[in-house]
Amino acid sequence: MLERKQVKGRTQVTFRLPEDTPAGPVSVVGDFNHWNPLAHPLTPQGDGTRTASVALPAHSTHSFRYLAAGGYWFNDDTADSHDGPNSRITPDLVHPRAMPPRLLAPDRAAPGSRHG
Repeated sequence: MLERKQVKGRTQVTFRLPEDTPAGPVSVVGDFNHWNPLAHPLTPQGDGTRTASVALPAHSTHSFRYLAAGGYWFNDDTADSHDGPNSRITPDLVHPRAMPPRLLAPDRAAPGSRHG
């Protein structure tokens, strides 16, 4: 899961996965860290998840993947999009599905919501 927080003209993106799936160490790697698996390892949070956070510039788009033990590469199903083998994230993008229905315009309302 991807979480975003605006911080001084940048967006702090937190990459969150279950603590034990997949087993062993996992890193988030992408163009923002030159695909370096040592740069952003996910660390246990004590709540059954593990995370790594990265500050990314606003108005940018980045490719990333996760790298687990044994050379197992995988994508994030909650990414903004996918481009070939990579997940993609636009840090300052807000998805309509993440907004409360009352904040959506009638033509962009969440499924099942009522329009006055």
